[in-house]
Amino acid sequence: MWLIIFHILSAGLASSALISAESCEDGYEPIDGVCTPCAEGFARVNGYFLEMCWDCGDGWTSIDGKTCVSVCPPGQIYYEECTDCPKGSWSTGETTTCQSCGEGYTTNYAGSTSQDDCVLDADALPACQGGYYLEKSSGSCEICPANTYSTAGSLYCTDCPENGSSDAGATECALQVVCPEGMYLPVGSTNVLECTYEDCEAGSYLTEDGCQECGKNTYSLEAAMECTPCPEGKNAPAGSTSPDDCQYGVRQLTAMYEIKRGFAINMNGNMV
Repeated sequence: MWLIIFHILSAGLASSALISAESCEDGYEPIDGVCTPCAEGFARVNGYFLEMCWDCGDGWTSIDGKTCVSVCPPGQIYYEECTDCPKGSWSTGETTTCQSCGEGYTTNYAGSTSQDDCVLDADALPACQGGYYLEKSSGSCEICPANTYSTAGSLYCTDCPENGSSDAGATECALQVVCPEGMYLPVGSTNVLECTYEDCEAGSYLTEDGCQECGKNTYSLEAAMECTPCPEGKNAPAGSTSPDDCQYGVRQLTAMYEIKRGFAINMNGNMV
């Protein structure tokens, strides 16, 4: 029995000797026979002859349990002075190191205060081809849905205008131009401003307001841009469609007859 007690005491003394404060490294303290790291906010250095870690006090924390430093505000850490965490990392201000956002992620600015500030790093992501967009949550290229489009490298899809449509994966929208009544869109045109009026019928001409009837003493053929005046002395009703519609009136015919009759008398040597 005494032998058992002796072994127990010997083991206890040996264990105590192995865990003296001097045997623990800086930042550690002997607890229950084991060199244990100082808790956050506590520090210990062998050179100060301290058995246990000491409390850094309010407004201070520790670096690796060895040095007490001032507690910095969120987004900063202590490095000789409080310094912003660089882009791609963050800090709540309660730690002595900035936490990395991880591969493929970054922050929009230095001094971020939360992991929620971490976003996908566009520079580290693939550039999507036209008709696709970058899905930020997964970092993959997804196809644009119908009635939207995108160009190469786009981060999102753009909706087609009201008069446009597209199939899924489109790089542009097909415009459906509706011209005002009486107008049409020439082949190959895609803009409503290019709508033009249908060709005017004979007897009318094209104006900014559409086809208008030709006035008296003028005429026009089909698709005319303007009306043509009748020859001098000839008359024609409004809406005339041919130069044949231009005719001499009764007075003009009488005058011409008199002229012709006088000419004939003169040729015979007789007086008029």
